This record gives sequence, structure tokens and C-alpha cells, in this order.
Amino acid sequence: MGIIQKILLVILIIISGCDKSQKIILLGKLGDNLESRFQLNQQGDKFSGYFIYDNNNSEKIPVSGVKNGKILRIEEFNNNENKLTGIFEGKYNGNSYQGFWKDPKKSKRVPFSYQTKINKTEKKEEKKETLKKVNIEYMAFDEYYESSFYSRLEAKIGDRKYKILDAKEGYGMFVKIVDIRDFDNNGFEDALIEESCEGTACVYSTLFFCSYDETNDKFRISESFGSISSNPKIERWKGKWSIKITSYTIMQMYRANERYIFEKREPVKVEYEETKPLIAMQEMLPSDFSEYEKRNGKTLMYDLDGDGLKDSIIGKYWYRWNSINWEVKFVNGKSFDGEGACLRIGILPSKTKGVHDLVCGLDNVFIWNGSKYEIQ
Repeated sequence: MGIIQKILLVILIIISGCDKSQKIILLGKLGDNLESRFQLNQQGDKFSGYFIYDNNNSEKIPVSGVKNGKILRIEEFNNNENKLTGIFEGKYNGNSYQGFWKDPKKSKRVPFSYQTKINKTEKKEEKKETLKKVNIEYMAFDEYYESSFYSRLEAKIGDRKYKILDAKEGYGMFVKIVDIRDFDNNGFEDALIEESCEGTACVYSTLFFCSYDETNDKFRISESFGSISSNPKIERWKGKWSIKITSYTIMQMYRANERYIFEKREPVKVEYEETKPLIAMQEMLPSDFSEYEKRNGKTLMYDLDGDGLKDSIIGKYWYRWNSINWEVKFVNGKSFDGEGACLRIGILPSKTKGVHDLVCGLDNVFIWNGSKYEIQ
């Protein structure tokens, strides 16, 4: 039985690309169930390479072929005499190639079929090349004055303008564009937007995405995420653009490092690490204040300097921010006014120059420098 007559009924093709040619491997079983494969290089519509029995890797039988539209033809040659020993012709039917192996005299033929399989890298590149892109211009502005945050957000594609947000029409928040890029890898640039209100009460800002919906020819706004007081960090994460932020909660002792990606027009949290508070021996919290103490103050007694006498940490409740303005009074007459309000004031077991360190909030540490407390 000739080699051509032994070709398997099903062959899988795995293609991996290179700069000038594609490497093709045809895998399958021969007519007598022996494993075999073709190793080919494709340049344009031409093929060349070898046919190999898996149980005899030392024998490589030369083959060559050509593809013309849906028709694929491969010829097999005697390794020593370079004599044609068989011809394969198959036609692609939308799912697989089907055809016959024939000997040169066309006196024998064996039916077979095989399917093609492109590797994942090439599929991604092919998808990337077919993406439709448009030039999108995002704009945040005010008609009458300049500001770090603006009342209007618009976009422009060619001559078409799109109104996205307008504070005068009831949106109520003010925005600025943080970054513009294709965050979700769909071929269209998205905008990362920071939003804030106006006034001294706006301590933290939130973020959201604005993206173009090609199907409906409109721009969509995602859900808001994060509560930030510093700029987000944009960096690659597992092959995607990500936004890394530190989130806070107003009037609560909370801080967390978070990472988000943009998928299906919404932010998706992929990393989260909450900051744990330093452990204090004693502490004063806003929730500890009774209604009387909210009006008149609260005192925490503790020997801070180790002289055997209890010193005083005096806290005054700040209604607006649910926090504590504080001061320290030592028995020896020294005193210190706390620098800023705290969501917690606590006494740490550690000491600096013989005086206990203090903690403000989660982990802001005040140490004694010999004459006063200073933040570490």
C-alpha cells in the first residue's frame, strides 16, 4: 500500500505565524492507524515541507502544494528519487477540506477530510485588525469661566457633536477629564472622568467612564467608583489598562487600595486591600461621645510621660465631619494642640523620648520631639 493510500480521514491544521511564512502542522492517523504528520511552510498560496511517520521520525518524505481559492492540492515525492508518488486535492466546504488522495496514474484514490485551526495569537491579531475605529474628541468646559472642574462634558466625532453632561440641566456635579484611551480594547477611545461638587465640603472625588456606543450612536456613562483625594494611577495589569486608586470614606475611619478595569461599559474591581488601624492601648472615637460630651467635650486620662501622673487628652466633637479636635495637657504644665481633626485619637504602646506615641485615624502617628508632638 502506498503512502498516499495511508493518509488519515481527519487531519487538524495548526498554524503559527512568522514574518515571511506560516508554519503548518497537519496531524492525524494513517489508514492503518499509524500516527503521522505533515510539517509545512506556507508562503502566499504555496506550501513545502515534509510528511513524517510519528513512529519513524528519521524518515521525512518531501511534499509541496498550492492553494487556489477553496481548492488545496498537495503532492508527495519519493525521498531518494524525487519521484511523484501521490496527489491530494481537497475543497473547503465552510467547515473542513474534503477530497481524495490519488496515485499519479489516478488508478487509486482514498477519500479524506480535515479541519483548519488557527492559533489563538493569530485570532487575536485578526480581530484587532478588523476593529472599526473613529476619531473621538472628549471636551470638558464652561462657557463663562475657567476652573479645574467643569460643568459640561461633550464629545465630537467628525462634524457630529454629542452633549453628555450639563450641570445646569440637573446633573449637579462638576467634572474633569483624567485620561483618554481605549480602556476596554474595543477599538474606541474611552474617557476616565473625575467628578466633584463645588465648595469646601467636597473632600473626595469619584470616578466614572464615558464610552461610545457605536450601535446606538451615543455616549454612555458608567457607574461611579472610588472616593479619592489624589490622582489615580493608570497602568497595565494582566494585558489590560487598569486604574489603581486609594479610596476613602468621609466621616468613617476607612482607607483601601483598589484596582479597576473597564469591561462591558462598567468598572470592575479586580483588587482590594483595606488598611487596618494601628492597635491602640486606649482610644477616643466620635461614637464614644454622649450628647452631653458632644457639647462640652470628653477627656481621656493616661500617664503619657511616665511620671506616675495621669495626663489628659481632651477631645471636642466636630459635628460637620463627625471627627475630633484634640489637645494634650500634661500634669507638669506642658500642652499641645492637635494638628487637625481625627476620626480617632489613640495612645500607642510605643514611646519616643520617653513619651507615648499617639495615633490619629487609621495610622497617622504623632511622636514627641522633646517639646511637642509632631507627625512622624
